[in-house]
Amino acid sequence: MKVALVFAAAAVVVLTISYGRVPWLALALAATWTAYGYLKKHVPLTPVESMAAESFVLLVPAVALSIALAGRAGSIPTSASHTELAFALFSGLATVAPLMLFAYAAQRMPLTIIGPMQYIVPSMNFVIGWLIYDESLSATKLVGFALVWVGLAVLTADSVRRARRA
Repeated sequence: MKVALVFAAAAVVVLTISYGRVPWLALALAATWTAYGYLKKHVPLTPVESMAAESFVLLVPAVALSIALAGRAGSIPTSASHTELAFALFSGLATVAPLMLFAYAAQRMPLTIIGPMQYIVPSMNFVIGWLIYDESLSATKLVGFALVWVGLAVLTADSVRRARRA
């Protein structure tokens, strides 16, 4: 597992040097999603209870922001059509379903399995951007991508080896 971490860290270093500055937003997203997955795994709540708790925690800032923005030009309630407002209100349903499925999976599967699976969609986006949308693929991006996947392969092999021992 330590070897996999070295490959992942090397990928971050290579891509950071290429980017020219520390990608704080990407690192913050990775850290918060890691914490979220860890909490989902270890907090003794059902997925429905944890989703309700998350919603309750976010309710106060959401209401405060809605009140602060009420009546301002460009705020959703004043500038959206009824259809757009309905889409905005019901978009939460499209978010709840995958988060509930993740919560159920996090309780039933080891994080060493869930973690690598979450690299599938970003990797598909990377390949689609390169092959279909003709995005540039620098050597640095390719090296970073390869380092991430080598790290994932090492992690997966280590997980399989440990599972066979158990």
